[in-house]
Amino acid sequence: MKTKIFILLTSLTSHFLFGQVSINPSSVGIGQNTLSSIPLHIRDDFGNSQLVNLKSSKSYFKISQYSNPAGTSATIYHDEVNFDNFLKFKSANNVFTFYTLDQEQGRIDINANRMTLQKMPFFNGILTIGGPVRFFNYAGLNGDLMASLGNGTPAWSASTAKQPVGFGASKGGTIIVAPATEVDFTNLIEEYDHEAGLNFFPVSGAFIAPSNGLYHFDLSVPYLEYPNTITNGKATLYIKKNNVIVDTMLKSFCGYGANLQYSIGLQLSVTLKLVAGDSVKSGIIQTNNLGNNITVGSISNYQFISFNGFKVY
Repeated sequence: MKTKIFILLTSLTSHFLFGQVSINPSSVGIGQNTLSSIPLHIRDDFGNSQLVNLKSSKSYFKISQYSNPAGTSATIYHDEVNFDNFLKFKSANNVFTFYTLDQEQGRIDINANRMTLQKMPFFNGILTIGGPVRFFNYAGLNGDLMASLGNGTPAWSASTAKQPVGFGASKGGTIIVAPATEVDFTNLIEEYDHEAGLNFFPVSGAFIAPSNGLYHFDLSVPYLEYPNTITNGKATLYIKKNNVIVDTMLKSFCGYGANLQYSIGLQLSVTLKLVAGDSVKSGIIQTNNLGNNITVGSISNYQFISFNGFKVY
């Protein structure tokens, strides 16, 4: 007679309770009143300030995609080894997004050096900006003000107030001017510049308009010397706008009988409409019947070439 013995081993564990630790088939709960619907639920009903404390030589926790955990390096950790008390955030694509429920509230895009906020930021301390303030990637022009447009987006616009724009410069010594040759006045001595040297450049002798407007310029050459044998000569002061002559002052010179006059002075005043970035220079050109050089300027005091200008409005 054969005897058959059936052994049925059943191991079905649905719930273990060890103090405040609950282990279920698909969840672990630590603390009172934890929810089994959450895979890992840690709860403290006593209101203690510290809920979780991870300690090691380098404490961190890592969040990675389940489908490809090796393909991302999204990590948040507190680095106590290399940098004391530094909290580090590491993202695979250098973009960090902040949500309230399912609504995006802000984003930091390190790749584009950009931070985007969906709501108005508030600063309770000092706001320091190291670079230009840009709206829609536009920083405005020198002297512009930020104008409110009511419910529209604020925008940079030209100031309605008169800007303190002006300069004065002079040149001592003499300049030799060959016939039919434009000679710009360069290497001047700057006497003043109302915007701390931002608009006038003494070496090139150029004034650069900081903003749109109407500008006035005065040019003076108090002493021009020439050979008294010249019987037909013409000297022309000029103003250049963007390296093109736009205004001139012509004066003839020659010897006069027994007096043998051989020096003259010239002045030129001009008002120009400029846009921001336009350059203005000054200079002289001369011709004469003998084809001689002439001398402009003097080593004497109060006979310097002078070039001055200011913004009218």
